Amino acid sequence: MVAIAEKRQKAAQLANEIKKLGSEFQQRQSAQEKDPSVNLWPDETRSAWDRVNSEYDQLVEQINTEESSAAINERMAKVTEDQKRSTRHGRQMPGLDDTMPGESRTYGDAGFDRDEAKKYAQREDDKRLAFQSYLVRHAAPHLVTDKHRDACQRLGFSPDSAEIRVPLMDTESLKHMRSQARRTNAIRDIEVRKMNKPTTGAGPELVPQTFLATFELAMLATSPMFAYTDTITTASGEDMLFPVGNDTAVTGVLVTEGNDLSSDTQTDPVLERLTLRAYDYSSRFIRVSQQLQRDAIVDVDQIVATLLGERLGRITMQHATVGTGSSQPQGVVTGSAAGVTAAAAAAIATSDLIRLQHSVDPMYRGNGVFMCHDLVTQALRLLNDTTGRPLWMSGIREGIPDTLLGQPLIYNQYMASTIATTNITMLYGDLSYQKVRRVGSMRLIRAQERFIEFLETGFLGYMGFDSRLARWTAAGPCPVKRLTQA
Repeated sequence: MVAIAEKRQKAAQLANEIKKLGSEFQQRQSAQEKDPSVNLWPDETRSAWDRVNSEYDQLVEQINTEESSAAINERMAKVTEDQKRSTRHGRQMPGLDDTMPGESRTYGDAGFDRDEAKKYAQREDDKRLAFQSYLVRHAAPHLVTDKHRDACQRLGFSPDSAEIRVPLMDTESLKHMRSQARRTNAIRDIEVRKMNKPTTGAGPELVPQTFLATFELAMLATSPMFAYTDTITTASGEDMLFPVGNDTAVTGVLVTEGNDLSSDTQTDPVLERLTLRAYDYSSRFIRVSQQLQRDAIVDVDQIVATLLGERLGRITMQHATVGTGSSQPQGVVTGSAAGVTAAAAAAIATSDLIRLQHSVDPMYRGNGVFMCHDLVTQALRLLNDTTGRPLWMSGIREGIPDTLLGQPLIYNQYMASTIATTNITMLYGDLSYQKVRRVGSMRLIRAQERFIEFLETGFLGYMGFDSRLARWTAAGPCPVKRLTQA
């Protein structure tokens, strides 16, 4: 963590240098308006600007990657430590102040008594052993011990099964985790906390909480927009009808003595139904060598969980951004309304951002967020307000997202990466109106024969997903609007 701290300090220094170079550029730009002969990028200033921005972006990417990896490693080390500490004479005997596997809260926080905690810890240990058996049963059968077989027997699970269901985090737990992501850049600081008391009895769930936590963290790390959307986890995949309406033109009425409301003209709200489906998404095959399975039985589940989360996070992020809405989810870019056309084709001006912000109805601006491709932020770093202060503020030092005009600025690599004519370069608005639906369990399939000539086992994840912007009729206000280049 010392290396990460040093990189954060270096990134903060680079952010200050970016502001300094940007301010100097603005001064030259103002001078050029009076004297056209003034060079906007004299000597080595352009190369210095590009170098500093490149170093800053690389550092931020390294920090995010290392913190995501550190989060997984720290969580696994803590889980292993908790499991060792809670084992007494070969039996699971956790104290109520011990941390629950895969979570941030203690058994006491979850409302367990000592006997319930013992049963839950034993079941989680059984699930961990059974899941390991499922992962390595065909690649390294000699690693499946009597402890693994006993755990499978207690759970009534056969490790020869080709498919297993992975229950995803419920809606409330997911909202808790993602609300923390809005307040911090460090994935390692996010608590994975179940909002209800887990069951201590037998049931169909066979996947350990450590696997689920790793999957959800990896998915969030690759899809930062989802920290701001409204995500709903449903038990099944039937079409979900979500009511939306436009009642903005209707007001209440003052009631006075003798006023007969029965004669008042009644205006019913215009209601529509937003349909959220469950499109199937695949992670594609994750090929794990049998050598790795033999050498790292404890780590294989974390490797598979991380890759599943990253791959499914990327494809669902892409379609939640630019999906057409026809035979696939509708992206927020597609569902957004026209806000502002930039004054120039290849530049973004301060006035463009201010006009974009005010093109959104004030009722949506309280939770307003700017979103653009990471490369577009370089142009934003050159912009100042009317007092000469930079519009862009780095969040590296404070541990919060970068801000623009005082509101969060998040990156989305599936938006336009260049500032060119007709490109939609930026969105602004309340992203909680982007409704995201996930089906409550992911299918994890093991293919032990398909890649046998490579001495590899394939793992494949399937997840149901949909997204759509909850906006009213075309005449009503839209919670998210876009900036389009001229």
